[in-house]
Amino acid sequence: MEYSLNTPAGRARFARQLYNFCHILETDEEASDTDWKVAQLKEAIKHHDEKFPMDSFFYEGQSG
Repeated sequence: MEYSLNTPAGRARFARQLYNFCHILETDEEASDTDWKVAQLKEAIKHHDEKFPMDSFFYEGQSG
């Protein structure tokens, strides 16, 4: 699509596309930051599980 900056409609179209492009770039950065934070959380949970393993919820004599 070609944009004419000589007309108000062309400038508006250009500005809208530029805004959308900037928004997409910010969203991608947030997504990668979120992925990194999720990976950190998973690693912390794994480390915690290794350090403090969960015992069984069942006990001797429990029925069911």
